Amino acid sequence: GGSGARGRGPGGGGGAASGGGGGGHMQDLLDAFAVFASAGGAFRQANKSLLEACWRRAASETDWETLGELRGSGSDGAYVRALGATPVARAARRCYDASFAVRP
Repeated sequence: GGSGARGRGPGGGGGAASGGGGGGHMQDLLDAFAVFASAGGAFRQANKSLLEACWRRAASETDWETLGELRGSGSDGAYVRALGATPVARAARRCYDASFAVRP
């Protein structure tokens, strides 16, 4: 398990607080959340441990240290933009925003 608060994404880049931006890796993670959105609440409940593992991964990919620095800088706008771009925020939109759900 990861013990640090810093994102561990490959490459170390990807913008402020985005947590690495591992390209295909991040897309795969976000796609997993889209599957949960498409399948609905019953599927999320039946696969709760898998969903929790996805959330842990999204959290580990988020650069919490950079977010903390932005929050302390006094620029609320930059903080809110960076927060919205984090893997956790992107995952939340994928998992719970119906517009991301794939319907037959």
